[in-house]
Amino acid sequence: MSGRQDHRQMQGDRSVVRTRVNDCLVITAPPDLGQGRLQELERLTIDALCEQKATAVIFELTGVNYMDVQEFHDLRTVATLVRHLGARTVFVGLRPGIISHLVKSDADISGIQGALGLDDALALFAV
Repeated sequence: MSGRQDHRQMQGDRSVVRTRVNDCLVITAPPDLGQGRLQELERLTIDALCEQKATAVIFELTGVNYMDVQEFHDLRTVATLVRHLGARTVFVGLRPGIISHLVKSDADISGIQGALGLDDALALFAV
């Protein structure tokens, strides 16, 4: 499809995938955010945002199997950095069990915009 560019950063047997859809940058997280993968996701996101001048970043989290409160906090920090660089953010595909765990653990989820699927997120940004 025109308007899309895929870039993969290998993380052992896992990868962070960056896809550009018009003015949106889609960051697909690996199933496991531990072992430095979240830091790599942050670096790739900020680098891609600065290089590509996207107006929105969609964090695609459908494949994430587990997220603890610290990982969520770190991902939320990445989203804050993105917003400070002038782009809007949305989290897509967080599993109900992860959301339940975060809420029951009193994680700060305020200010996070979510969408059920990628199409919903792209519609938020009129792509």
